[in-house]
Amino acid sequence: MTVDPELLTGLGAALSIFLTAFGSAIASSHSGIFALRSKEDKMGYVPLMQAGILAVYGIIVGILLTGKLRGEITAKDGYRYLSAGLSVGLGCWASGYGMASFLKQYNEGKATVVDGAEAPSGDQQEPLIPPTGHVVYPPFKKLVFVMISLELIGFYGFVVSLFLLWD
Repeated sequence: MTVDPELLTGLGAALSIFLTAFGSAIASSHSGIFALRSKEDKMGYVPLMQAGILAVYGIIVGILLTGKLRGEITAKDGYRYLSAGLSVGLGCWASGYGMASFLKQYNEGKATVVDGAEAPSGDQQEPLIPPTGHVVYPPFKKLVFVMISLELIGFYGFVVSLFLLWD
């Protein structure tokens, strides 16, 4: 059975766009809820923009891969191009899933910090039922730092795919 390198390259391009868009859509849904609930005016849209960047990585790799279809492609190149599409696609999917999981907990009030006055010290134990009405969210800078760390997973997949595309 012979392998069609053009088919593998086309699959790499399609998977790069599909998987990155899927990861971006998952993260964008929870980022949109965060933006609607945010008290920060324009800063509430930062996680939404970060989620959208994931799809851009896939578009870039998809365009580069379709450009490779114009030349002569060997079977080895076809496998390499499929791997390039999968690396950016799966990296951005994992990144988008991580963003969505974090923002879901943040939107539901589970990603809270404890004030110094409420923090248990010494022999005190944390209460089983937390006091109601005392939800303290982390500062916005910490949220953005966590989101950047999660987005880097997709960026690493993008960098690996660029190395795989390098002739």
